Amino acid sequence: MLEPDSCALLLVDYQAQMLFGVKSRDRDVVINNVVALTRTAETFNVPIIVSTLASNTLNGPLFMDLQAVLPPEVQTIDRTALNPWESAAFQSAVKKVKRGKLLIGALWSHVSLTYTTLGALAEGYQAYPVIDASGAPTVEAHEMAVQRMLISGAIPVSWQQLMFEFQRDWANTRTAERVHEITRHYFGAFSQGIVHPQLLTGEKGRTGMRPGERSH
Repeated sequence: MLEPDSCALLLVDYQAQMLFGVKSRDRDVVINNVVALTRTAETFNVPIIVSTLASNTLNGPLFMDLQAVLPPEVQTIDRTALNPWESAAFQSAVKKVKRGKLLIGALWSHVSLTYTTLGALAEGYQAYPVIDASGAPTVEAHEMAVQRMLISGAIPVSWQQLMFEFQRDWANTRTAERVHEITRHYFGAFSQGIVHPQLLTGEKGRTGMRPGERSH
């Protein structure tokens, strides 16, 4: 089982222009999932490293929704190399956090997610690509990318799986309310089972918030 204090989260190439290259998965779902993944990492004090590709000349800035939830101390590493591991600044940032298990979110599964994952494995890290926070131009391209990562030794995960694995026990009250809130905002239809009773009573939920309120 994964423990937060052994992990770091890498977020790669979640940029506005590159989003148009995702057709294997609903783009709104990709945005939802990477934002939820980021909030999960912040909740459990998992270090976050962010990298973009040619943001000033080609691919544009990070998603606005992602920028809004990143901790203020997180700096974005811009690069020109398609493979983040060919960036000295990226390598240095990863080594600095001293975590052996890398949770990897990257927008294009067939490019940045694959390259970042294979690079992590080559450097001796355990790599956990977050599959539901990525996509490709075709379903086939996405599936081939996932297969390649698996064959190479990566362990695929989803953002929801990570969140509940980190929480583990609802008696862990330090994070339980934040996890409840993330669930309410990013789980889609399932969240209605949480919100509906509150709407009927007008009461605040476990997070101390009424439906429609959102913490930052």
